Formats: sequence, C-alpha cells, structure tokens
Amino acid sequence: MLIVALAIVSVIAVLLLVALLLVVRQSKLKFQQMDKEQAATTIALQQSHSRFQQLAANIPGAIDRDVMHADGSDTSIYTSDRFWEEQTRMATEAADLGMWFWNIPQNELVWTDRCKALFGIAPTEQMTYEKFLNAEPIPLI
Repeated sequence: MLIVALAIVSVIAVLLLVALLLVVRQSKLKFQQMDKEQAATTIALQQSHSRFQQLAANIPGAIDRDVMHADGSDTSIYTSDRFWEEQTRMATEAADLGMWFWNIPQNELVWTDRCKALFGIAPTEQMTYEKFLNAEPIPLI
C-alpha cells in the first residue's frame, strides 16, 4: 500500500514538473512573440517617420526637424518661456478664463482684460488689492 502511494505521489510530481515546464516554455514563446511584435512596431514607426519626411518635403513651408540632440537634451521650443506663455494664453482664451497676478512686495495687482470683464470691471480700471477684497473683513485683516 505504501509503495502504491509513493508511486502515485511520484507520478503526480512528474506531471506537475511537466506542467511547469510547459508553462515556462509557453512564457518564453510569448516573450519571443512580444519581442517580434515590438521589433515590427519599431520598424513600422521608422517607416512612417520616413514617409512623413518624404511627404513634408513636398509641402511648401513644411518644417520637420528633430528637436533632440544625440545626448537626449531637448532644444525645442517647449523649453522657452515664450512658448509656455503663449500656451497659457491660448488655454485661458479657449476656456474663457480670466487671470490676475499679485506682486506682493510692491502690492501691485494686475488683472487681464478678460478677468475684469468676468467681474464687470472696465478694462481701463486699475485694480488694487483693496478693490479686490470684500469690504466687510478688511478691518479684520
């Protein structure tokens, strides 16, 4: 009886080992397939980029330039303050937002024309922090 039990345990162990080996083999095949797919995607992107460059070359005024140096440093327009100021301006216009800026040391408050319009203030009116506050809590400040 003991021998039969040992034989059954041995068979189960061998079956588990075979199943484990099959899982490992399938995983390796899956990773190999993923590597092939990644390589194919890379090639497709390179071909698309080449095709884009060819098409851009035929468009008058089209610009296609690499904005990265070989060392990976970025020299694009995205690093300039002017670019981000323009992006902020376009975003606030698109969202119909107004902005205001407060220079605390000089107590200078600047509102954009849109911000003034949202509060019903004339575009030519000079804003101050005191005008901006509700009159009730001013003595508490």
